[in-house]
Amino acid sequence: MLLPSLIGAAACGGATTREDASPRDGTAGAAGVDPAQGQAGKANSVAPLVPLVTGRVSTFAFSPLDPALPMIDTCDDPRTAVMEPATIDGLSGILYATFCQSSPYLLVGTGDQLTAVEINNGFADQSFEYIHSPVTPGESWASGTGEIFTWRAAGSLVTPGGAFDSCWEREGPTSRFFYCRGAGLVRAIDTPQNYVLELVQQSF
Repeated sequence: MLLPSLIGAAACGGATTREDASPRDGTAGAAGVDPAQGQAGKANSVAPLVPLVTGRVSTFAFSPLDPALPMIDTCDDPRTAVMEPATIDGLSGILYATFCQSSPYLLVGTGDQLTAVEINNGFADQSFEYIHSPVTPGESWASGTGEIFTWRAAGSLVTPGGAFDSCWEREGPTSRFFYCRGAGLVRAIDTPQNYVLELVQQSF
């Protein structure tokens, strides 16, 4: 089961994965930032879409797309958290907990090229391309979950957790996930699950 805030294919569990998917080679490094791109605290234009700074926690809230219909597969305390660096089965990266998911994933890569590796019973399992480079309008890629994602420029976004610039939409078949440079995930919209997920607070 792949974590929903990464793949955007299903809410809080239920996505299928490709059995033969394999992670790209790479090492996350202390903050998951490509040295050529600077650090997350610098200008948004050079900060990564998902800053992997250990101890960073983002808290979210769900609301229904259609108030007349129930939301599906949500959870009471949706959070994402950047955990510690780890090496599992020879893959070095950063452990990352996501909303509505009990087990963390290993994010392998740097900057805007991140592969998420599912960890089962302490071992690396299936993987998918979570954040894809180059981040340019219309750029599409196969995630490894059987879906095609496409980047759309989203400009500036305002959520209960703040206002953000340099934002990008990762458009999938049934979901839209919004990432802003230096902030990470700030909004997600899943039509079949009838929810909007928005950032309400960040701490790091």
